[in-house]
Amino acid sequence: MQNSDLPIFDIEQSLLETLRTHKRLVLSAPTDGKLFNFGDTVPYTITVSDPEDGTIDCSRVKLTYLLGHDEHAHQITSSTGCSGTLTIPVDGEHDDAANLYAVFDAEYTDRGANGQPALTTHTQQILQPRHRQAEHRSSQSGTALTAEPMHARKLRIIAESLSKCDKLDAAVLSELARSNLKLPVCYLPDDQVFALREHLRARADLVTMRTMLKNRLHALLHRRGLLAPVKMDLFSKAGRAWLEALPLDEAGRSILNRQLTTIDQLEEVIEQSTAALKTLARSQRWCKHEALLRTMPGVGLITALTILAELGELARFKSRAAVSNYAGLVPVVRDSNSKHFGGGITHRGPAALRGALVEAAWVSVGRVPQYAAIFDRISNRKGKQVAIVAVARRMLEDAWTMLKREQVFRAAPAKEQRIDNSTSAAPACAGAALEAVDPNVAG
Repeated sequence: MQNSDLPIFDIEQSLLETLRTHKRLVLSAPTDGKLFNFGDTVPYTITVSDPEDGTIDCSRVKLTYLLGHDEHAHQITSSTGCSGTLTIPVDGEHDDAANLYAVFDAEYTDRGANGQPALTTHTQQILQPRHRQAEHRSSQSGTALTAEPMHARKLRIIAESLSKCDKLDAAVLSELARSNLKLPVCYLPDDQVFALREHLRARADLVTMRTMLKNRLHALLHRRGLLAPVKMDLFSKAGRAWLEALPLDEAGRSILNRQLTTIDQLEEVIEQSTAALKTLARSQRWCKHEALLRTMPGVGLITALTILAELGELARFKSRAAVSNYAGLVPVVRDSNSKHFGGGITHRGPAALRGALVEAAWVSVGRVPQYAAIFDRISNRKGKQVAIVAVARRMLEDAWTMLKREQVFRAAPAKEQRIDNSTSAAPACAGAALEAVDPNVAG
């Protein structure tokens, strides 16, 4: 195998000769940028027109396959004729990371005329392998490489495949992309949203650990037949004094003391985590929206930041219903012809957002007449658990509307005014200059 004398790189002389004699040489197939696998048999078609030669003798038409590697090419095989097939041999000399491609060089040598020597004209197409290293994307010809995260749940053609591996998944995505279908992409949070989510989830893990230890402490007492006085918080000052006075066995006392010590340590770490979240809430990115959300009854620091972190970019939601659907707060619906099925909520989307909203909803139903009316109407028919989820959904939709309109919450209709968007300093996030949004408005 030797380097081709015909560079894929410079055919200016051939072009000049072609223009001089008005020759036309077209490699109709394969097209530039066509994908291939090594070992494929590729059909080709070459069209030639030459006013001097008239009828074209296809025996003077030749197609050469060159193995492209970086900036040079190696001539491998050739075929004669205006059409036919040419097999691309399997390459065994380069590793999988090499920048390889295929060059199809078509040439035509005329008969010569008017005492001029025979001229040879060339044209080329470059084919790209179906699998190549992404680092070589800048050297591709005829193709473009873009990367977008796909939404795995929506691409069920892959998720439900009997045979599933990265190679097959990539092949399916490639075929779908070539069909010009709009593939469902997945939202990726920016660095600030990601950092806020990490802080919130780390704090939630600590709270879960604290709750687990408190439950185990209660279980320790129950196994010994000890019950705390009614309405006493065992972890308050009075509760700690009651626990200290209990006549426990040696093992029980030792375990109880260790659990109380661990709970105290967790309390300190949770306070540090909360302080870090308060610092984030005062940043330029979050201060205004956090202040807006906290005007809603039942929404405090953690709930407000959870809404902001889990929603991320507000513009990606087209409507209030889209926000609820993302959070998994909409019911499952299966309609087909005369059959109708309606189930519970989908539970898709961030569970942390649903949990925070349900907790806030229990507070809001006692303070906001609109939410209380929703709760009473639904609880009479379907129970309190379904009703509180409906209130949580309404609160999320209202929160999204407040953020989009930059207006504070209000429980009764009032004149609405948009806040001053030019205010960017942290003191403007205190909420005093924020205007109200009516939760009855579904906009």
